[in-house]
Amino acid sequence: MAMRKSKRQELRKLRELIRSLLEDVKCFLCKEVLLTEGWIHVGGCDGAPVSSQITIHHRNGDHDDNQKKNRTYVHTTCHKSYHMALLWKEKKISRKPGRRK
Repeated sequence: MAMRKSKRQELRKLRELIRSLLEDVKCFLCKEVLLTEGWIHVGGCDGAPVSSQITIHHRNGDHDDNQKKNRTYVHTTCHKSYHMALLWKEKKISRKPGRRK
């Protein structure tokens, strides 16, 4: 089913907004720039899909604490690696696949 023109335009504006807000923002975990797509043109409603996978990390580990100072942006892969390392450190998982404690 095709998307309405107004919805497509709104989606493009949101993509532009994401790019402008996250320009030069670095991943909290790996310190690399979150968006590597380069050129950002704001105002033309021509926002292409954002190819970087970004998620929110809660610094204190409390997902119910959504204060701005507790939320930070990270790459999805960095976030998964961070939490897997925590689980392994707490001995909740084994490094060998299929073996849980």
